[in-house]
Amino acid sequence: EYVIIPRAPGRREIPPVTLAYFDNAAGVYREAVSAAIPLTVAGAVLEGPAALSRGGVEQLRSDGITDLRHGNIVDADWQLYDEHQDNADHRVPLVLPPGIDHYAIAGTLSRSSAGYLQRSDGLVHPDSALGRHPLGAKTLGFAADRQRVFCQLDHLSMLSDARVADQLKEWLRLS
Repeated sequence: EYVIIPRAPGRREIPPVTLAYFDNAAGVYREAVSAAIPLTVAGAVLEGPAALSRGGVEQLRSDGITDLRHGNIVDADWQLYDEHQDNADHRVPLVLPPGIDHYAIAGTLSRSSAGYLQRSDGLVHPDSALGRHPLGAKTLGFAADRQRVFCQLDHLSMLSDARVADQLKEWLRLS
C-alpha cells in the first residue's frame, strides 16, 4: 500500500519500477519491470502544513513501516497498541528458532562498515537490519559469518545490487 500526495494538478507519470527476484526453476536472478503509470491530478494546489493535516494525512504510514519501527516480529508486540499514539517499544525478547539457517544483510550509506559509524538511508538502520539492539536481550543472535553489510548502498537498491545477489547465492550454496 502506498500513499501518493500530489502537490499540484496536471499530468504526471509514475516511472517503471524494477524488482530483482530469484527464479528458482532456472537457478538465476531475474528482473521484472512494471509499466509506467500515467496519472491525471485534478484540484487545487495545497501548500504548507494545511496540506498535510487534511484528513489525518500525517498518520498515513503503511502497517509495514509502523510495525518495523521497533522491529516487531510477533503480533503480540503491537496488536494491543496504537502505533500513532504509543511510541513505546513493547517487544518481548526472542531467540532465533533452532534448526534454521538465519542470515542478515544490511546496507549503509557510509563508505566503511566499521563500528557504529554506519549511516542509515532513513528506512532501516544497519544495526536494525542485523538484529542489533542497545538492550542485549532484544538483540537477535545472527552468527557473525551470516551477517553482511554493504557500503554505499541504500535499502531499495539492495534489490538489484550484484554484490547482494552474489552473497545470497553463496549463502544458499552453503545451506
